[in-house]
Amino acid sequence: FDPAADEATLRDRHNLSHTDGLHLATQAGADALGFGGSLGSFDAGKRFDAVVWAAEGPNVRCYRGGVAEEPSDLLHKLLTNGDDRNIKAVYIGGRRVV
Repeated sequence: FDPAADEATLRDRHNLSHTDGLHLATQAGADALGFGGSLGSFDAGKRFDAVVWAAEGPNVRCYRGGVAEEPSDLLHKLLTNGDDRNIKAVYIGGRRVV
């Protein structure tokens, strides 16, 4: 790992997109733990464990070079810059807990 490498260099070296990262954190993570049949996606019959994020606030909407408006831009900004201010609800087993 080279902390001085710029974003483009790291992206080219690892070829991992933000949508890949979301998949790794959800379905692939559930698969790795042996729970892929019951967790990890919104497929019918699976447990509904989810965090509902809102793409609001300057930590997500605004960034150097513009404003994130496209869904893929917003996902990228939520994964990169999102924090507890962006969490609107948490569900475990289909029941809202936050």
